[in-house]
Amino acid sequence: MTQVNLLPLLAGSIGSISVFIQAYKIYLSKLTRDISLISYLLLILSSCIWIYYGIYKKDNYLIIGSSIILIPSTFIVYYKIKNIIIKKDTFINFT
Repeated sequence: MTQVNLLPLLAGSIGSISVFIQAYKIYLSKLTRDISLISYLLLILSSCIWIYYGIYKKDNYLIIGSSIILIPSTFIVYYKIKNIIIKKDTFINFT
C-alpha cells in the first residue's frame, strides 16, 4: 500500500467530517430548515459516480473513500424529506 493509495481514504474521511457533524446536529435538533436538499442529493450522486469509477478501476481505496460520505448524506436527505412530508420544512427555502 503506497501513500498515494491512501489519498482517496484521507479525502473521503476529511470531506465526510463536515457532513457527519451536520448529520449529528440534525439528529439532535430534528431541524433541516437551512439544509439544501438539492445540494445533498448532488453530493450523493457524485459519491455514487466515484464509487462506480472505483469499481470500474478495481480501486478499493477509492470505493471506500467515496462510500464514507454516503451514510451521513443519506441520513440528512432522509430527515429533510421527512420534514417536508410532515410540513415542518419546505422543499426550497427562500429565506
